[in-house]
Amino acid sequence: MKKRNMVIIAAAAAVLAAGALLSACGGGDTQETQTEAQTTEEETTEDFEKMAAILPSDKPYLKTGVFETWRSRIPWLMLLMLSATFTGLIITGFETALARCVVLTSFIPM
Repeated sequence: MKKRNMVIIAAAAAVLAAGALLSACGGGDTQETQTEAQTTEEETTEDFEKMAAILPSDKPYLKTGVFETWRSRIPWLMLLMLSATFTGLIITGFETALARCVVLTSFIPM
């Protein structure tokens, strides 16, 4: 997180719609606020890596090599390939029903 954002977070004040001051964070808890922001950023990065089918890593994405990226994605890719194979087998079993009523294919998830 940029230093400017940390200053904004440290000096943030909660204000009601009517304009009454609820609370204010002084400069005394800047270190605590910075630690919380860094922890939040790390957790968010880890969540995005999981959503992108990447095993969480300590290195930044752009500094990670091709082989290391491949190695972190391969378990998810193999799982998805296996599930796609089973999905194909199930759809093949219902091929005659799908041929009779084509509108049923709209209920097949991607």
